[in-house]
Amino acid sequence: MKIFYQKTFFKLLLIQFLERLGYTIVLIQLPIYIAQKDVEDGLGWEQDVKGIIFFIWAMVQNLTPIFAGNIADRTDKKIMLSLSLISIGVGFFFMLIAKNIPLMILATILLGLGSGAFKPTIQGEIAKQKNSGTLHWAAYIFVTNLAFFTAGPISKMLREIDWKFIFLTSFFLTLLNLIIVILTLQREGTERTKTILHRKSILDFKTLFSKLKYKELYIIVIITACFSTIYMQFYETLPNFIYDWSDTSSIVKHLKLPNEFTMLTDRGIQISYEWLFNINPFLILLFAIPIGKFCAKFKIMKSISLGLFLTVLGFSLSGFTMKGELLILGIAIYTFGEMMFNINAYKYIGEIATDKEKATFYGLLNISYAFGFGAGALAGGVFYKHFGEKITLAEKFASQFEHLKIENPLIWIKSKFEITNVTEFLWSNFHPYLFWLPFIFVGIFGLAISLIHQNIKFPK
Repeated sequence: MKIFYQKTFFKLLLIQFLERLGYTIVLIQLPIYIAQKDVEDGLGWEQDVKGIIFFIWAMVQNLTPIFAGNIADRTDKKIMLSLSLISIGVGFFFMLIAKNIPLMILATILLGLGSGAFKPTIQGEIAKQKNSGTLHWAAYIFVTNLAFFTAGPISKMLREIDWKFIFLTSFFLTLLNLIIVILTLQREGTERTKTILHRKSILDFKTLFSKLKYKELYIIVIITACFSTIYMQFYETLPNFIYDWSDTSSIVKHLKLPNEFTMLTDRGIQISYEWLFNINPFLILLFAIPIGKFCAKFKIMKSISLGLFLTVLGFSLSGFTMKGELLILGIAIYTFGEMMFNINAYKYIGEIATDKEKATFYGLLNISYAFGFGAGALAGGVFYKHFGEKITLAEKFASQFEHLKIENPLIWIKSKFEITNVTEFLWSNFHPYLFWLPFIFVGIFGLAISLIHQNIKFPK
């Protein structure tokens, strides 16, 4: 495990950890804060509004790296990381004070710009480390998910105190990270800085887009776009789906879980969605390094195909059931797929890019995230509002009998029709699980492309 003793690599992992910790504390809660109707002190906006906000966020965050990666290769990593963290910090502060849609959109744009510039810069520097390979990327994913795992309980605790502490905590974590970057990372050097200042442009469009002619690059962009469409739904819409439909009450009773692990819903006491999502980073913390070693024995594209297959399988299982046990099994299967896919996709890009173009290639990979996250966010918000959101489906059912808007259609249905379990009633009549089908088909398409192109070879 010599990789952990490389001083620069350790610094980069620390910077990555703090950035992801602040980001995830907000990400876990934002879908609920923005659009969950029955949560106290949330904004209570519509699901399609949430979809538009996440769409703008996704597009900015994943189009920015396409250009930021090229700039990072041609300028200074310390400057790029510092500017990106300033933008992220301001974004978190604006989220704190945003009570209207335009200000929330501005906050997400700033957060997207900062995160978008941060990602290819840090990835490019990791790829430049001595003997960078599968274990380096396994360590990178390990640290990223250590942040995710840590963020879950912190985020839950902050939410229960006050929503504002979520955004304040992320703001101060970003400020701390900025101080670490300024004090510990070295500049590229005086001569390199002079060269940069005398260039007509720090962004080389011609070189940037000429890379897309490589078959190896555009194939992985297509496959990753399909993967990221599912990935987006896992983090953007599944929290709402769990809050609305999943029943983990039997697990709570069987394990006698304390209040720190639970939440109160209209169906009784359930496992808190933050802890359900923590299954994902917990498994990655345990298995990232072993999976990295396991995948090193196989061709990269085969590992990518297996990863995408497990992602689709686990995601489908999570979304097609109300049973908590099957939900947890689905999250676990999805996690192994996500882990395997990401490790090998990052390694793949690192192998097809030269040392001077690492950040550029990692930036171009974000074309796939722009499509997958952007389309996924927009479609997820609109589709879930009309076909998956419990309160909307209850209103749709109630409107058949009452022409006036009912304040709480769930209670109205329960009392008027003497239905004990309104959630099961709506599930059986409206089949909200079918909402996931378009995203599953996209994943299957990506899997087919990866299987067809198993014979891709790296350029010499």
